[in-house]
Amino acid sequence: MSINQEQIKKLLKKGGTLSVLTIEGVGAAKTFRLELANRINLFTGDNGLGKSFILDCACATRLA
Repeated sequence: MSINQEQIKKLLKKGGTLSVLTIEGVGAAKTFRLELANRINLFTGDNGLGKSFILDCACATRLA
């Protein structure tokens, strides 16, 4: 899953805050739950661990 520039513009116009992201039945884990901080969140790790996947899933929820 990857988003393009037009989708990003649409997402930014909507605004809002994502506080919890739950992913079920997608990827390696059966269920993944991420509780986000109010202001800033930082994702770090080696290549191939799923950082971009989490961000793509978060964006997909806003574009739906």
